[in-house]
Amino acid sequence: MKIINLLGFGIVGTIVLVIGGLVIKEMIDKSEVKVKNDLDEWVDRLLAESLSRKLDYSASAIFQTLTRGEDAELTRKITQIIESVELVFQRGSSLSTIEVYLNASFHDGTSFSASTQRTWDDLPFAIRKEFLKRNDTSITVPWNLPLVNTQS
Repeated sequence: MKIINLLGFGIVGTIVLVIGGLVIKEMIDKSEVKVKNDLDEWVDRLLAESLSRKLDYSASAIFQTLTRGEDAELTRKITQIIESVELVFQRGSSLSTIEVYLNASFHDGTSFSASTQRTWDDLPFAIRKEFLKRNDTSITVPWNLPLVNTQS
């Protein structure tokens, strides 16, 4: 009888662990999506403001095109004007605060830069992983415009 009770507790315990693991994984995945979306929106808004000065479109129209890629003509103009966009994640002596730099270069020879601070938890998982893997103080990644990926 004791073995049956122990076996029952073992099965129940295993089920609870599996369900708990799945719930935790789902929470982590949702958090990662939110972190990435927040960073995407920050970049898209700043690029839209910068591009609105170069193109005859409002920042809101450019932002919508950057996020949704619905306006084919504006998408073409944006991809023609942008040479490159990169994000630089710079940490100081601690991992608690990370400086994030947005650097955009345009084909007309001009550039645009902006920065913000993020906490370690507000960085995408891939960036945190690179910091830990390389033990470096700076991570630079190219920014691929979402609209380019959907238009190809």
